[in-house]
Amino acid sequence: MKFCIKDIFQFLELAEKYSLIKVKITAEEVANFLNIGNSDGFLNLKKLDMKKIVFDIKEKVKPDDLFQVVYKWIENQVLQNQSNNSSISKNDAIKADINEFLPVFNFGKMELKFLHRFIVPRGFIFSSLDELSNVLCTGSIQKIHKVTVTNANGVKLSGSIIPNKNIIETIKT
Repeated sequence: MKFCIKDIFQFLELAEKYSLIKVKITAEEVANFLNIGNSDGFLNLKKLDMKKIVFDIKEKVKPDDLFQVVYKWIENQVLQNQSNNSSISKNDAIKADINEFLPVFNFGKMELKFLHRFIVPRGFIFSSLDELSNVLCTGSIQKIHKVTVTNANGVKLSGSIIPNKNIIETIKT
């Protein structure tokens, strides 16, 4: 059986409806989360279907990618709904919709660079600046390591670093 991106959602829906486990597993493997994130079928999914997909796939994709695709889906939903109802601002609507998904995202496993470049500019999705700060700290804790370097004279220098291949190679030499 061959799948294509435009049919993947129909296959997933049928597999779920008729308990076709093998078809569902194959369809999920084919459905590369990032590739389908740009398709019209994905962007027009109902919220319940989106939640199912997110909860089923959350352990199989990078948390950065998961957040980005979900945010894009929510933004698309908001833009579609705003054409019908312009009484609520785009940011407030996104905040309301993404709130249901926030517990799913593992911010602690996201790359610090992603947190700063993608999450911080969208900080309005959090209820407060304190909540955003906690997310950033949680994301940073796992990525910062304490290092002590001793020179030839026995002088020690200690500090915390964010792992970087260049820094690690320089320290090793």
